[in-house]
Amino acid sequence: MSYCRTTLFEYQSEQDADELVAKYQANAPTNFPNAEILLCTRTGSTTAVMTSLYSSKEMADQAMAARKPLLDDVKAKIKSMETHEGEAFWLR
Repeated sequence: MSYCRTTLFEYQSEQDADELVAKYQANAPTNFPNAEILLCTRTGSTTAVMTSLYSSKEMADQAMAARKPLLDDVKAKIKSMETHEGEAFWLR
């Protein structure tokens, strides 16, 4: 069963969004090596949607534990964050 986590981010400023999206692009493959897919969609000047796909919920939970200290370091630059997760299905 594939497991997907999607997080909607709103950053404090466009500069914060630029910085953190670039940081995610540079570091996510190393920070989340068990992810099958890492996708970042810049949805606006201060918003982005991050999606990751794992082979199981257990792998996704391990990544969530690794993500917490990374987010703690930049939480002042994040205005809001909303996470959705669940079983994922390939449609094509």
